[in-house]
Amino acid sequence: MFLDDKRDFQTVWQLAHIWENIDPSETDANAISPEVSSAIHRLMFAILKNEISVRTRERLIFIDDSVLSLAIDVLHFKKFNSCLKQDKFNRKYLDSLYVKRNEVLDWCARIYCEPPSCWVPKHLSDGRATRNAARNNSSTEDKVDTSQQREAAYDRHKPVENMKKDCIHYWLQHQSYSNNQAAMKFYEELPVDRKRLLSESNANRTLAQAISDYKNRERLKEKGKLPHWLLDFNPENPHT
Repeated sequence: MFLDDKRDFQTVWQLAHIWENIDPSETDANAISPEVSSAIHRLMFAILKNEISVRTRERLIFIDDSVLSLAIDVLHFKKFNSCLKQDKFNRKYLDSLYVKRNEVLDWCARIYCEPPSCWVPKHLSDGRATRNAARNNSSTEDKVDTSQQREAAYDRHKPVENMKKDCIHYWLQHQSYSNNQAAMKFYEELPVDRKRLLSESNANRTLAQAISDYKNRERLKEKGKLPHWLLDFNPENPHT
């Protein structure tokens, strides 16, 4: 079957392990390492946000956000939530979910994340392919280096995420404003150096969407589509 061609497809279980240079056959599903756990969660969040498509051996799942799709895939939603919210890693299930190479590589590029070593594009002759191959036989020091690269990628997004949170604080003080009004006025009052974090043409839309996501956070959480920067963010009740 075409899904068995590992040049184009990998299961979530296999790919998460390859990403962290860990042999999947040696992993106890009841004692998954923090690195593999993080890789699995990262892939599943991307799938639920429709950034990466996913399929079983029978069909594509999570095709769209329609009620029909939700009804058809309700069992899959439950299993995803069980993994994401309760850290229940069902090896057999995760090894039945297939993701596609080109989509994963495109997604890695968008989030500034180094791709898994098995799918590093051959045209990358800047040394990254060599480093990825070397990591397959590397020591803990190399794994730490990979982790640091991943953290650095996340850190690049933090300034914009902090801006979104500040915009939500602003909206909480001006709830008579619409999302667009609050976003526009908040952006206008920012110092020049912070304004540069977002392009002027896209700033209002990005910030208004952040307010919308915050307002609808419970619904997004139920659907498994809550943006990661909103996790544990509750300025209205910071002690919960």
